[in-house]
Amino acid sequence: MADKALDYYMNGLPIEVRQTLFYHMKTEISGTMIRWFLEKEDGYPSFRSCGFSDDEIELIGETYVVKFEHANQIMADNGRPPLFSDPHDSYQSAQEHAELMKERSSEELARMFGCSFADYVPT
Repeated sequence: MADKALDYYMNGLPIEVRQTLFYHMKTEISGTMIRWFLEKEDGYPSFRSCGFSDDEIELIGETYVVKFEHANQIMADNGRPPLFSDPHDSYQSAQEHAELMKERSSEELARMFGCSFADYVPT
């Protein structure tokens, strides 16, 4: 049963693709970095507490562009729409990642997608 929006978007993909994408989203894209990118409006206090300069934060963001684009490429290679609307925007991509990976009840996901996981047909 699905417990993340990502599960819906992966529905029907071959198991190897689902495993690769999930591993990428959970492990290669660091949850810590996602939380830190989400602090943009507050001036990135977590990055700053580690001594990162603006240039270094930008460089980290550029590293994550590649990771967000990789997830989109996995989807494209399998005829699916991208997960990240603008991989070059680390703040926007972090928001989208957080929404994709957030644990939710089956009822909440069914409301979001307009149907149960079993009935969902990805477009």
